[in-house]
Amino acid sequence: MLSLVAQRKCPALLIIAPTTREAENLFFDLAFFLGEKRALSPLEKRLHFFPSWEILPFEKLSPHPDNVAARLEGLYYLVEGQAPIVISTPAALMQRVLPKEDFKRSYRYLVAGAEIQREELLAHLAGWGFQNVPMVEERGDFSVRGGIVDIFPPAYAWPTRLEFFADRLESIREFDSSTQRSQSSHQELLLLPMKEFSLRRERVGLVEKELEKRAEELELGRREKKALIESVGSGIPFAGMEFLVPYFYPGLCSIFSYLPPGTLVWLEQAAQVETGVERFELLTWERGAKTKEETRRLGTAFKTKRIKARKKGHSSW
Repeated sequence: MLSLVAQRKCPALLIIAPTTREAENLFFDLAFFLGEKRALSPLEKRLHFFPSWEILPFEKLSPHPDNVAARLEGLYYLVEGQAPIVISTPAALMQRVLPKEDFKRSYRYLVAGAEIQREELLAHLAGWGFQNVPMVEERGDFSVRGGIVDIFPPAYAWPTRLEFFADRLESIREFDSSTQRSQSSHQELLLLPMKEFSLRRERVGLVEKELEKRAEELELGRREKKALIESVGSGIPFAGMEFLVPYFYPGLCSIFSYLPPGTLVWLEQAAQVETGVERFELLTWERGAKTKEETRRLGTAFKTKRIKARKKGHSSW
């Protein structure tokens, strides 16, 4: 039944499965039925698996880069794709995402022969989570050598070499990361972000101010507050930084706001999907309550230390 629905050309089809394993099985089954090969470029795909971060909120861990990239790719399909099919889970869909208009500014569509401001492109890459390295080997890497920009964009199986003459993009070629030799050429390239937030200087400045206010409310120690704010200000991602996204984008929204009018939503095992929603809500609430209590105790501890330090005449607190 679902395979027949997937053949329909509705504006978009969102399939919600109870668990990640069931969602992945549906993805592979539909990929086989629709004849969609995994080697297709993101500009050719119709089917996509939209995962969760696979970590609970408030944990001092970062999601795997592949999960982040897959989520951003899914958002792109909902915004720009032709009759996209997105398969997901309650945990993935309940996590809020950046506003659609901000997301539209996060990706670039490059065409060989076009005029592109090279320096602006490099700043865009650094601002959206790409790492400037001596040699490109992994997704999210980019390097610059004269008029050549090597980059390994998410959603592609190969790294890409951009050859510039001044601000003109002369060619787009894939290359072998082990030999660094250029291979087949392409006319277009989609550059999706590596992070769900921008680390550009103007946005980071606003985030620093909000974090400072929040740190004072939580009565964090001066050292801890300084370390947090300096880490964000450096623009270098650190473990758990993704949970600061609400400070980067106060107006986070539901992925359902990305769905085009006329989207068909399919619940695979509706009762189990509802159970999955309740389970994720409970886990999130429990983790939030635990974190709140840990923060309260931490604040009390720092406050006690400050009082003792003042009595002893120390000024470091």
